[in-house]
Amino acid sequence: MANPVPQVLQLVLIASQRHKQPGMRKYAGEVITAFAEARGWTPAELGDRTMPSAGIDEDGILELPIGERLYRARLVAERGKNGAQELKLVLENPDGKPIASLPTPTDPEEAEEAKEGKKLLSSAKKELKQTVELQSGRLYEAMCAARIWPREDFETFLLAHPIVGRLLRRLVLAGHDDKGKIIGSFRALDDGSFTNAEDEPVKLDTFAGISIAHRVSLGEAGAKAWKTHLDDYEVQPLFEQLDRPVLSDEKPNAKHIDDRKGWMIDNLTLRSAAEALGYVRGSVEDGAGFYTYEKAFGDCGFAAVIEFTGSYIGENERVPKALTEMRFAKILPGGRVIYGGETTLSKVPPVLLSETWNDLHAIADKGTGFDSEWQKKGGW
Repeated sequence: MANPVPQVLQLVLIASQRHKQPGMRKYAGEVITAFAEARGWTPAELGDRTMPSAGIDEDGILELPIGERLYRARLVAERGKNGAQELKLVLENPDGKPIASLPTPTDPEEAEEAKEGKKLLSSAKKELKQTVELQSGRLYEAMCAARIWPREDFETFLLAHPIVGRLLRRLVLAGHDDKGKIIGSFRALDDGSFTNAEDEPVKLDTFAGISIAHRVSLGEAGAKAWKTHLDDYEVQPLFEQLDRPVLSDEKPNAKHIDDRKGWMIDNLTLRSAAEALGYVRGSVEDGAGFYTYEKAFGDCGFAAVIEFTGSYIGENERVPKALTEMRFAKILPGGRVIYGGETTLSKVPPVLLSETWNDLHAIADKGTGFDSEWQKKGGW
C-alpha cells in the first residue's frame, strides 16, 4: 500500500465491506488482508490499531499554539439540533473560555501560526466526523459478530482512544471469563470508572475479555435493567442494543429466513432501504441482472444475504419487486462472499441473526406488504 496512514487504511477497510462495486470490495479486502497479515494481525485488529485521533490527545484536547499563547479545541459531547448526541470540538482561548474562532494577529510570524492553526482545526473537525461515523459502524458490526476483545487490547486501543473511548460511554459492555462466558455487564463513565446497571462499581481486571452487549446476550431481565439505567442517567445509546425484537423461533437446521417472502417493494425503494442499513448490491449475473443485497461481517466471517426477484444495473424507473428470503454465506479473507452451501442458522452468531432479521423486516416495511400474487407481480 503506497500511503498507509490511518485515515487511508480505515477507508480501505470500510471499502472492503461496503463499496458498491463487488470488484472494488474484493480488491480492497485483499489489500487489507495482506497488510494485516504482514504484521501478524487480523483485519479487525488492524482496524483497532489504526483508528485516527484527529490530533486529539487522551484528555480530549487539540492544542493550537500561537506565539506564547496556547489555544485549545476541547472534545465535548453535545446535543445537536435534532436532539442527537454529537462529539464536537469547542475552541477555547488561553483562559479556557469558549471562542468562535482563532484570532488573526498582526505579527507576521504569529499570523502564519494562526493560519496553520485554522487549517489544523478545520481538518480535525472533518476527521472527527468521519471517525465517529466509521468507528460507530465498526462497533455495531463487532456487536453483531459477537467479537470478544482481550481485555488488555480493549483498554489500550479502544478505551484509551480519545474519540472511540467517548463513544463507548454510550454503550453497554459485557465482561467474559477466560472461556468466553459472560460474567458481568458494565458501562464506562466520564471519570474513567465503570458501573453496572445497579450503580455498583466494576473492576475491569476481573474480566479476561470484553464485548459489546446485546439484548440476546444479556437476557430479558438484564436488558430491562440496563434500559432503566440508561433512561435514569439520560444516556443516548450510540445504536440500538436493547430494543429491537429478538428472533427466537427459527428452526435450528433451517438455512434461510422466509417470513417476508412475497412482500412487495419497488426496486428503488429497496435499494435505498438496503443501502441505508449498510447492504450493498450482490454479484451481477448475465444480462446485467442481480438478485441480492448483502452485508459482510468480517469479524465472524459471515455475510447476510437478502434475496429478491431481481433488478438490473442502472435501472432508474420504479418496478415492483418481491422479497424472497434471507440467508447467510461465508466470506473468504479479503471479503469475497461464497455462494452455495449456505450456513444453517444455528451456526450464525445469535446477535447477527437477530439484527439482520430486524433489517429484513425494516426493509420490507418500506414496501406495500405481502401480495399472494407476488410471483406474477414481482418480475420473478
